[in-house]
Amino acid sequence: SRDALDAGFSLKRNGQWRAFSRVSLEGSSFENPDLTIAGAQVSMNLAAEADGNLNRSVTSLRASLKADGGEFLLHRFYLDLNKNTVSLSMDGTYDQTPKSLSLAGLDVGVKDILGFRARGTLGRGSKSIVTDVSVTVPETPLRPLFQHLLLDPFRQELPALADLDVKGNIRATLEVKGTPEDLACMGRLNWDGGSMRSLDGTFSLQGITLDLPVWYQAKPSAGGPGHPGKRKPPQDEKPRGESIKGSLTIESMALPLFPEQTLNAGLEASANQWSIPGPTVLKAAGGEMAWGPLVVENPYSGSPSVRTSLSFSDLRLDPVLSKIWSSPTEGTARGRLEAIELIGDRISTKGQIKAEIFGGTVAIDGLGADNLFSPSPVFHLDAAWTGLLLQELTRGTSFGEVQGALKGHVKGLQMAWPEPQKFTLLLETEPREGIPQRISVRAVDNIAQIGGGQNAFAGVAGVVTSLFKDFPYDRIGVRATLENDVFRVNGTIREGGVEYLVKRGGFSGVSVINQSPESTISFKDMVKRVRRVTDSRGGAVVR
Repeated sequence: SRDALDAGFSLKRNGQWRAFSRVSLEGSSFENPDLTIAGAQVSMNLAAEADGNLNRSVTSLRASLKADGGEFLLHRFYLDLNKNTVSLSMDGTYDQTPKSLSLAGLDVGVKDILGFRARGTLGRGSKSIVTDVSVTVPETPLRPLFQHLLLDPFRQELPALADLDVKGNIRATLEVKGTPEDLACMGRLNWDGGSMRSLDGTFSLQGITLDLPVWYQAKPSAGGPGHPGKRKPPQDEKPRGESIKGSLTIESMALPLFPEQTLNAGLEASANQWSIPGPTVLKAAGGEMAWGPLVVENPYSGSPSVRTSLSFSDLRLDPVLSKIWSSPTEGTARGRLEAIELIGDRISTKGQIKAEIFGGTVAIDGLGADNLFSPSPVFHLDAAWTGLLLQELTRGTSFGEVQGALKGHVKGLQMAWPEPQKFTLLLETEPREGIPQRISVRAVDNIAQIGGGQNAFAGVAGVVTSLFKDFPYDRIGVRATLENDVFRVNGTIREGGVEYLVKRGGFSGVSVINQSPESTISFKDMVKRVRRVTDSRGGAVVR
């Protein structure tokens, strides 16, 4: 670095004195050993002045700092000082008798990103510094803040941020009081004229007005975050018990599978906690979904946690199924997840969701996810079903039509979207009065290929399809497991040392035999089988 210093001191006979200094740094480069703080070609100017009288205890102080050249890195936060100049100015007085600094104004700003003003006092207590300072953030556009504080630093860990477009202005008023060991920060953060939408059109939130209460406390009482002890909100907040109230309004909210609607919710803050006290009701297809109450613990830390609940009934499933199922399908769902917890990047739930669909019932529980905010989150669930009509499931699909009723389950399903990485699957038919049990030639062939990788009717396909369209069967039973990319398919029907995937009844019908029950295959190869690519291994035969 190149530096320059200009400093001086003057003293008059009446005790009046004045001191000043000006320091200039040009082309400064620096870094700490672990490279979490670094600067390159930084240029800055620092000026300070003080004056007083030897016969008085009060000193007037003025200081300014301007950094307008080079680049600066703090952990993952980067600043181009040529574009985003950092400036600071301070005007205050220091009283030696009570040992306190009074700030008439402390202005800190980063050009085109953020600025704030602080006023108040810093005093020397019996053990440490006592703070009583108010901080004001003037109306500031949100987009540059989002760019520099979220998108650029975290785009690798949270790639979804690059798909967000945020607008509006923010402002804040805060009061900081106490010692470093028992510091409290209370106030409000406002977002006006806000909007948030995904660039791919997945969702859109328009007309956002957020009045977010803030209450951070360094040392909550023994009662926990929700019981801040003797600390009370400022009088002008009109507290409800020991909390500060706020609100959230969204004029137009368009979410996947939900009709466009408005949202109005009350917010509350207590020490190190945010909450939405009452259930928040969202309109959905054919019914309503009630979220909450919702509680966010330690929102100002690096590891906040969220607790809420969800309940709904008689929700129509056609809007969802129409996007993933070829033929028109109707169904309804009901459920209650009485405990939904988000801790770090892991979400877990307690409760069950049931759907009446395909003539039967599907029950889902154990919903959750790990590495939720990473580029490759893993979702997991357990599910069980009974009475599903196979004809409705298979009609119009390339698999081939099957008639009958299906029961079974999937346990420990883990999805690294969009592919599964672990599960145990059971599929079995169950007799039901009035429902025939027949299977088409195509479905027989596909089951054989999936189970063993061979065409069931190789060499006789033309003869079979000209004589038969389907066959009767007695039972279908398939158990499949996937773990560490090792996939295994077995039949659940064993008779006379033979393992069946499909078992015929009596002398008529069709059976599919698994001739290699101990064989395994990688899941990628299994996907190829499902896509009708013949694998050389295996040995399912039909008779």
